[in-house]
Amino acid sequence: MSEEEKLIIVFAGNISQADLVKHILEAHGIKAFLKDESLGTIAPWYAAPGGAGAVKVQVAESDVENALILIKEMSSQSLKEQTKHSSGKPWRCPACGEEIEGQFNRCWKCQTSRLLDLNEL
Repeated sequence: MSEEEKLIIVFAGNISQADLVKHILEAHGIKAFLKDESLGTIAPWYAAPGGAGAVKVQVAESDVENALILIKEMSSQSLKEQTKHSSGKPWRCPACGEEIEGQFNRCWKCQTSRLLDLNEL
């Protein structure tokens, strides 16, 4: 990435979602940056996915296409996992640690998606 290259937002969500996406992109060789991460840490209830306070993941303009492909693959893989586990055993929220009943796919306490459980990706 050159210094003059523009950064493009490829994902917006809460701090744990954005951080997970950033790490996955970086594991695939795409340099990623978080924007508005302080707000997501200080007031996570305000940083709803796509909301005004969402934490954004940015990548270089030249990496946008590959980043979006990886995010789409991650989402479709997670959807398969969600379907597989939708009525299964209790799970622990990856963001706040709360134990959630197996039929639920979102944490009741912080609204983080079950899909973000690193053990299930």
